[in-house]
Amino acid sequence: NDEEIQNFGWPISSYGVHYPSHVEHWKKIGAEKIFNELAPLKKSHSKFGFKEPLKYWTPSIGISEIIKIPNSFDNKFKNDYFVAAMGNVIEDGDQTIHHLRLSNSNENIIFEDKIIIKERIRDLVFNKNDNSIILMLGSEPSIAVLYK
Repeated sequence: NDEEIQNFGWPISSYGVHYPSHVEHWKKIGAEKIFNELAPLKKSHSKFGFKEPLKYWTPSIGISEIIKIPNSFDNKFKNDYFVAAMGNVIEDGDQTIHHLRLSNSNENIIFEDKIIIKERIRDLVFNKNDNSIILMLGSEPSIAVLYK
């Protein structure tokens, strides 16, 4: 529903955890209780009136924006999306483009795949002029181009 803004619960509900340095900072200033009240990170979303995410990564992979990939890139693509990850641990899904295909109703992930790049990927852009994905990389600041 484009008219209704979905609430996924941040910062109340999340399957992630706070950065240890943030927790330590709030402890150090004697405000850990306030921190936990402001951002408790409850593990359920629906139980607290929020929408459950279709996909999440734990540990977090530091995602880029999510882009829809048209079927001009690949004629098998119908409702396909790419999201990239920064981070440093490839085994956790970092430095990777995650390919997700959603059902027609956008309520389920029906296919997942990964393209491991071995570079922190800050941004993705679909270039319709040459049917490619442009990647802005962060480990060694550079640009890469992905073709089918």
